[in-house]
Amino acid sequence: MTKPLIVAPGGSYEKAIIALNYGADAVYVATNQFSLRKSASNFTLAELESLCEIAHARKKKVYLALNIFFHQSDIDRAIPFLASIQGLGIDALIISDLGVCALASEHTTIPIHASTQASIMNEYSAALWSSMGATRVVLARETSLAESMAIKTAVGVETEVFIHGAMCSSFSGKCTISNVASGRDSNRGGCIQSCRHSYQLSNGDVTYIMNSKDLMGLGLVPDYFKYRVDAVKIEGRMKSALYVANACQQYRLAIDAFADDPGLFYEKKDALKQQLSRVSNRGFTQASLARPANESSISYDWNGYSSSHQFMGIVVQSQGGKSLVSTKQPLKHGEVVSYIQPNNADLCSHTVQLQSLLGHPLSQASPNQWVWIDGALPAHSLLVQ
Repeated sequence: MTKPLIVAPGGSYEKAIIALNYGADAVYVATNQFSLRKSASNFTLAELESLCEIAHARKKKVYLALNIFFHQSDIDRAIPFLASIQGLGIDALIISDLGVCALASEHTTIPIHASTQASIMNEYSAALWSSMGATRVVLARETSLAESMAIKTAVGVETEVFIHGAMCSSFSGKCTISNVASGRDSNRGGCIQSCRHSYQLSNGDVTYIMNSKDLMGLGLVPDYFKYRVDAVKIEGRMKSALYVANACQQYRLAIDAFADDPGLFYEKKDALKQQLSRVSNRGFTQASLARPANESSISYDWNGYSSSHQFMGIVVQSQGGKSLVSTKQPLKHGEVVSYIQPNNADLCSHTVQLQSLLGHPLSQASPNQWVWIDGALPAHSLLVQ
């Protein structure tokens, strides 16, 4: 039985470490060049090398996204960039462009994963990418789990299938509305998420005609095993550290439970789904995993993200009975917050006793401030409310 790896987003160094701590087997990240999320807090080469060292010490992996659609003007920059990343310890490059796949094979020895933006949906596309050196194909979002096994069986290449996160109503994410609406190229990292906007129809009605619900494949975990999927991907390099931690933790629990005892998975399934829904989302769909997506996958009357928890801060370290916290929202002395921690899915409560970095009492901390709170909470715990 193939136990799929969990591949999680690392939109920043902090989020990548959080993903590894909360159950991811691999993280996918990007530098400021050649990525479809150029607005994320992307990596310097030094940070990328450091992350690879940390991941490898834990027997985990780091994948680098080079998944834009390259224009001719990008090629001259791509060749020296490939040379600069050769020795950093990257475990795979995620590439959407066949020409860049050839360049990467020529200028590096780093394994190649074909990106979902390559729109691979059949064995012949997968075979072509395999012949170009790809060891894994991240299948198009429109591909079903049953089709993924047919492709794997025919070609012998590893398969990676999305399991959670934001969906795009354009084919495999290839959209150009942002290009003509704002002059920002969606396929070179500039997407303004036109599909999330409301539109006024000619009759005066207003609707979100392209706003897809988020993917949640947790209920289909047994099928990821059945169809021998090698890796499941969580979308969300622009999402919060809380989103990353929560998604990694719930899918870690689900996959491990099914591998150990399928009955245990079915006992936990509904509770795990509920835990996933507590963090910011647009409602959920299984998209095309089991059958082709239809109108039920679109949130036409969307009125904002659904969430039962607000992200308050991250525990950086603990010492002397106190915890150093990097705040994300205003934090008040005496208020009660909850926290999640690595290797423990239970929410714990804690009364905040605030001190400055110099140990002076504080009545309130502002967002993006470092403060001490009483109590030795585990490092990388996340405060929520």
